Amino acid sequence: PETVRIKVRSQGTVLPKIESELAVEVTGRIIEMAPNFRAGSSFKEGDILFRIDPADYEAAAAARAADLATAKLSLAQEEALAEQAAADWEALGEGKPSELTLRKPQLEQAKALIKSAEAALKKAKRDLDRTEIKAPFDGLVLSKNVDLGQYVVANPGSPVARIYSTELAEVRLPLTQEEAAYLGEPVASESTVQLSNGSREWTGRFARFEATIDPGSRLIYAVAEIEDPFKKGMRRGLFVGAEIEQLVVEELEDSRPHFA
Repeated sequence: PETVRIKVRSQGTVLPKIESELAVEVTGRIIEMAPNFRAGSSFKEGDILFRIDPADYEAAAAARAADLATAKLSLAQEEALAEQAAADWEALGEGKPSELTLRKPQLEQAKALIKSAEAALKKAKRDLDRTEIKAPFDGLVLSKNVDLGQYVVANPGSPVARIYSTELAEVRLPLTQEEAAYLGEPVASESTVQLSNGSREWTGRFARFEATIDPGSRLIYAVAEIEDPFKKGMRRGLFVGAEIEQLVVEELEDSRPHFA
């Protein structure tokens, strides 16, 4: 019996862990575009990739601000009228006054109009902010479908670009069910994957098994993760060989047959 490390070989394709289609949330004409918003260029989280003409949205925000000011004025007037109505009834009325007499419904309506105006202003400001399309993460541009001067429409089904994160990449590694059982579940501190393509080598982490077995091939996929892969010379779509190395198994006895 001896102590060994379990190793299983496989191969797969390098793909980013996060890859997203970028769509606009407001309609308008593109008036400015960042120089690095080109296929293959990199960007940082929060960078403005391009701007849509904000003129209509600025006007809408100003109009909604005016509506809110008007609603606040109406509330102040109704509060004064309600106080006066209560004082008048106290001085001249008899019995119990109705809510209408004390202007309570009018007061509630004025308060509701303020809430509606505040919500409309918030939406108008949000639409104005959305005229600046910002990067959601550090990444690279895979492709883009728009350019300066083009009119874009807020439609999730019509993306303007495809981008991906450079933080993590994944490689799906096909294994037989026997190999997967031999490896067992990955252990965070002990499970590594050595990846190679020609003379280039990288070290990744054996992160997990996928939850299903492929019904056609009857294979199960292990997933390797690599941090900052594209700063280490990897590219999206690179085909790599892999050697999964699992934690130490102690006192393992060689069960292979021996011949005299």
